[in-house]
Amino acid sequence: MQDFESDKERTSCALLLPGERFDDLQIKGLRIIQNPRLYCFSSDAVLLADFTRVRYNETVADLGTGSGIIAFLLAARTKAKLIYGVELQEGLYDTARRSAEANGLDGRVKIIRGDMREAYKAIGQESCDVVTVNPPYRKEGSGDKSARNESTRRARHEIDIDLQGVIESAARLLKFGGRLYMIHQSQRLDDIFKCANEHNIAVKTVRLIQPTPEKPPHLVLIEGVRGGKSGVKVMAPLIISAKIGNRE
Repeated sequence: MQDFESDKERTSCALLLPGERFDDLQIKGLRIIQNPRLYCFSSDAVLLADFTRVRYNETVADLGTGSGIIAFLLAARTKAKLIYGVELQEGLYDTARRSAEANGLDGRVKIIRGDMREAYKAIGQESCDVVTVNPPYRKEGSGDKSARNESTRRARHEIDIDLQGVIESAARLLKFGGRLYMIHQSQRLDDIFKCANEHNIAVKTVRLIQPTPEKPPHLVLIEGVRGGKSGVKVMAPLIISAKIGNRE
């Protein structure tokens, strides 16, 4: 057993490039490659993965997968048949692909490089039961654009795609009755409802996220159903007592 574990460790380490590290996901022994020169996942992605519901044998697409964090967490805690991770940035795509290989998930988690607007061409239109997305939050030209690198700026701001494009991309992938799970800024709820309605996605569940009990909500988790009936369930707020390092 020791020799097997040693071989596995050597194989995993061989997948690391200079400056990269493995971070322990603390679930089923999974680790993820992080590169400080690229965008590193925040707890927002972990919150979204926990909120997402995937049934047995379903197909999932994670749009803007980054380093693959949501795809790997869903692979660990659900019985999804296949999970696609779609990423435009070459560096993030490469780290996600190597993480899938290091965890032995490259048969179940498929990392695809490309614009999420074109994802339906590779995955198939109306082929997914679930779509998850942790998109850029800020409109281009708004807010503080300070970030340690270009990769992070692109992850935080609508440089490559805006909210309309995100929801349109999800709608193309979802089967009728398929579910969209998304995290976003709570101040953009009106934009989310408008865009979802335009693409025949009914927002069914909303959960606001507060950093502390005293502070107002800053993020929101959304579940939408393609072709769903009207009617929204508002869950009790999720209160994060400690600083969570979200994209403010």
